[in-house]
Amino acid sequence: MSKLIFTAFVFFLLSGWAVAQKEIGTPEEVWVFCGVPGNPAQEGIKVGQCVLASSLFPGLPPDKLHVFYGKKDGGFPLCDRSAIEKGLKTASASAKSGKRVLCVFLGHANRTPKGANYNVAGSDCTFSEMAGWLGASTSGEPVNLLWVAEAGELFVKAMGRANVRILASGETENTDNDPVLSEFWMELVTKSNDKNRDGILSFSEFLSAAQSRVRDYYKKRRMIQMEKCVLDGDGDGKATMAPSYEDLQGGNVFGFKL
Repeated sequence: MSKLIFTAFVFFLLSGWAVAQKEIGTPEEVWVFCGVPGNPAQEGIKVGQCVLASSLFPGLPPDKLHVFYGKKDGGFPLCDRSAIEKGLKTASASAKSGKRVLCVFLGHANRTPKGANYNVAGSDCTFSEMAGWLGASTSGEPVNLLWVAEAGELFVKAMGRANVRILASGETENTDNDPVLSEFWMELVTKSNDKNRDGILSFSEFLSAAQSRVRDYYKKRRMIQMEKCVLDGDGDGKATMAPSYEDLQGGNVFGFKL
C-alpha cells in the first residue's frame, strides 16, 4: 500500500494539475543552524555540512548566507539561543516584507514531557520558544523551514501555522536517533531530482527524492522503516508522507536553485 501511495504521489507531483500557477522562487536569504551534534562521531560530519552549505545556494551574496555551528572550534559563529532567536525573528520580518527566506536546522533534538528541545551551545531551545521567536504573520512571503534532526513531527506541530512552509524528517516513534536523512540530505539537491527540469529543486521534488532514498535505506538493510519525510506546504501545521493538493501547491513554488 505504501508503494502505491508513493507512486500516486510522484504522478501527482509531475502532473499538470500539481503545478502551481505562481512562479517558483528560490531563497534570497538563508540561515543554516547546526546545533550540538548528538555524539562526538557526528562532529566532523556536521562541520562538513556547514562548509558545504554555501554550495547549495549558488549566486546568493555572502552576506545573505548565515551559518552557525554548535561548538566554538567549528570555524563558524556559535549556534546558541541568541543566534536562533535573532535568526528566526529576522527571517520572519524579512518574509513579512516580501523576501523569500529559508532556515535549515541540523544537529540534534530530544523529546521532553512537554515537547522537544533543540540542542545548541549553552541552554537548549524548546520548540515552543522557537515558535514564539518565529511569530505569526499572514502577509508577505511564507517562512520556509527545513528540519533535518530528530522529533520532526513535533517540530511541525510547534512551528506550523499560516504563512510557514515546512519540510521535515524524523523518527515516527518515541526515539532520539538521528534521522537517516541527515546522512545524505545535501546529496539530494541535484539536477537528477529536478523532475520537471526547470532548474529548481522544489520542496515537493526534494520530498519525493527524500522519501525514495530513506525507503531504500531501510529496504536494503531489511529494517522496519521508522522514519518519514513530510511536507506542510499550506501552513496548517499538519504534514504527511502523502501531501494534499494544497501542500503540494506550496511545495511546488519554492526550492533550491540548481
